[in-house]
Amino acid sequence: MKKNFFALAALAVFGVSQAQQFKFGPKAGLNISTLVGGDASDDNKMLIGYHVGGVAEIKFGRFALQPEIQYSRQGTQTDGGLKFGSGELTYDSKTRMDYLNLLIMARFYAFKGFSIEAGPQAGILLSAETEYKNTNKATQKRDVKHYYDSTDFGINAGFGYDFSNGIFTGLRYTMGVLSISEDMDFDVRSSVIGIYGGFKF
Repeated sequence: MKKNFFALAALAVFGVSQAQQFKFGPKAGLNISTLVGGDASDDNKMLIGYHVGGVAEIKFGRFALQPEIQYSRQGTQTDGGLKFGSGELTYDSKTRMDYLNLLIMARFYAFKGFSIEAGPQAGILLSAETEYKNTNKATQKRDVKHYYDSTDFGINAGFGYDFSNGIFTGLRYTMGVLSISEDMDFDVRSSVIGIYGGFKF
């Protein structure tokens, strides 16, 4: 997976010199995320987060390569899913994970402005924190970064629309392909829906 990602990165750099059109700009959006997999909790629910970063589009006719870099807050939450003692005291929890993600998207413009896209991403875990709140409204936070692998790899797929004035928007789904648990015997993977917008110069 790592070799394939870096091979695509090299292709993107080479493509700049051959491109018919080159654009770049800022991008930001909403994340709707959770953790999935055979060992993920059945009580996991969607957590609202965000991402912000930049894109560069290298266009060849109706095809394009789009490298991206973004700071992403994602994770999962449970509602009363954690029970302690006799179960009389239950905890809601939110696990927030901050990543620096590098993406290389391949885009195909099916018709003017509208494109479908897919490609890999690699993420570097910057921080991870779980916030617990019990039925008595007491809140506790815990650093949980050591429970997770320092890197994450995923596959993206989605679609977007580019307006003639430079504004763009789109919807994308990211599925983790490797477990992010520090213990590789556990299957816990990221799952993120992203709604985004930005501007290309």
